[in-house]
Amino acid sequence: MRKKKTVTSVSKPKKSLGRKLRWPLLILAIFIGAWAGIVHSVNGYDSYISYDAKKIKPEPVAIILGAGLRNGKPSLVLKLRLDGGIQLYKLGKVKKLLMSGDNRFHEYNEPEAMRVYAVDHGVPNEDIILDYAGRDTYDTAYRAFHVFGVRHAILVTQQFHTPRALYLHRRMGIDATAYALPDLDMIGEPQLVYDAREYLADVKAWWDVNFSHRKPYIDQRLSKT
Repeated sequence: MRKKKTVTSVSKPKKSLGRKLRWPLLILAIFIGAWAGIVHSVNGYDSYISYDAKKIKPEPVAIILGAGLRNGKPSLVLKLRLDGGIQLYKLGKVKKLLMSGDNRFHEYNEPEAMRVYAVDHGVPNEDIILDYAGRDTYDTAYRAFHVFGVRHAILVTQQFHTPRALYLHRRMGIDATAYALPDLDMIGEPQLVYDAREYLADVKAWWDVNFSHRKPYIDQRLSKT
């Protein structure tokens, strides 16, 4: 009598950890490469940055970018930007100060707080221009070009912010240079959160310029509060 042949099942070879991670790692590498390329393109304007107010080339206007209020008054970051713009004005480097900030809510009027600070520090009111719809850096750049007719300007902001600010303003069509103020760690304040946020904001700026082409408020006659 024949013996029945026993059939042994052959198990499939298990995938190695390296093969399992191949596609996730490839996708991650592509993502990191794309992100690094975007950051590099946004940060390619070093030659337009000055750290010495006395050496910067004069322009018709300085654009002071908003940076928030604390109890209705300029935050520390914004005070430093205002001080930088006031310095340029008193040195005769600019004739006007364009102060761009957020005023979308009745109780929050960033440009007006900036104006009061500048007037209190010796800038004549007639040499101050207020942009009430500068909700972010892209909005400021767009409105400076399309609403206020700016074609040449000095941007006043901290060092960490200057590359993105220059990228947006120059891509918008403004021949901009930047007066870079010291970052917060130079005055004993934490800088890490601002740096981390800036890497994400670089991607948003690149997207706005190259793809979204969004149009902020262009009506100069926004209500004052």
